[in-house]
Amino acid sequence: MYDKILNGIIDNISDYKGRSLCFTSNDKYLNTYFCKDLIKNLKDFNKYDLLEINPENFNIKIDYIRDIQEFISYKPNYSSYKIVVINEIEKMNIQASNAILKTLEEPPEHTIIITNTNLWNKLLPTIKSRLNKINIKLDSNFKNKIYEKYKNTHQYIKYFVENDFQITKFLYENSEDIILEQINIIKQKNIEELCEILTLNQENPLNKINSTFAYTQIIKNIIKNDVNEVLKISKIIIKKKENINTGIFLKFLSKISLVLIKDSIITKTSKNWSTIDLLYMSEFFGIEDYNFDIKYIEDSYEYYNGIINSKLSNFKFEIEIYTHLLRIHRCYSLFRRRK
Repeated sequence: MYDKILNGIIDNISDYKGRSLCFTSNDKYLNTYFCKDLIKNLKDFNKYDLLEINPENFNIKIDYIRDIQEFISYKPNYSSYKIVVINEIEKMNIQASNAILKTLEEPPEHTIIITNTNLWNKLLPTIKSRLNKINIKLDSNFKNKIYEKYKNTHQYIKYFVENDFQITKFLYENSEDIILEQINIIKQKNIEELCEILTLNQENPLNKINSTFAYTQIIKNIIKNDVNEVLKISKIIIKKKENINTGIFLKFLSKISLVLIKDSIITKTSKNWSTIDLLYMSEFFGIEDYNFDIKYIEDSYEYYNGIINSKLSNFKFEIEIYTHLLRIHRCYSLFRRRK
């Protein structure tokens, strides 16, 4: 999956003693999975010389830093080095961040500190400057194997392969039939039923697939209906707000809209768009043979990007639903089929 990066680190692991590393990608699941895979494949390393730190209630407190400092103050018992893993290091509070600076800068020679984050730019500059950043990405051969396996549903799975490692791994381990089955099920659902799907446990990759398809189906309904129908759909969603996580709903709906708009902008403005690594979202939504107003769609790109980067507490769900859905409708109601 990421053999080149993984093997390069394993083969030279001794070079990382007394250093602090940070593995980064845009996928939290990929980051933590990679770190576990790395530890598992290290030769002659004993798990009793490992300390792993995970956020508690979305927070890494100063007590965890004290645990780290005590752990590394002693030499390893069973291996030639100790390893500290800090998952989602961006969740350190300010006290913890200040307390760990010296430790990150100069770990003992018998210690390797491994951190990970999908939000590198949110780390404090004082933290970033003390970490050796290593970007994780999936090998192209691994991706190509999945695309070959799902050649009849390529437009439906590329979004997952580029954005969600947990689902990508699930796709790799299963057959194309499972995607075809889920697509057919989702197509039969009305708006109320689609909203119910969004309440499923998102730790399950199949539920995540169905939820993503449900989001896209909602957007398809918005794009392909008139304004009155869009208002009806908005009211149905608002009535369901007690059963869904409204903040996550708005952010994920914005993310799907943003990816669709980005693909639309690229195909409209680039002469060489067929060679660019698109996610084929226009094909996913069945609107690849339309034209649209580029200026309004660029404005909408900024709007959805703002939603994604805003705090959940800043949202008034009812207003945002109307604004969001009417905006995406206007983007694509301006479409006219090519003749």
